[in-house]
Amino acid sequence: ISCRKPLFYCKVIFHGYYNSLAFMYFISGMQ
Repeated sequence: ISCRKPLFYCKVIFHGYYNSLAFMYFISGMQ
């Protein structure tokens, strides 16, 4: 993934994106 200088924000957004995906997958699996 290509990011600009603030690498910290890129990591937060990147991990937040995958965490939300995993969370949605988990919720859909429970139903």
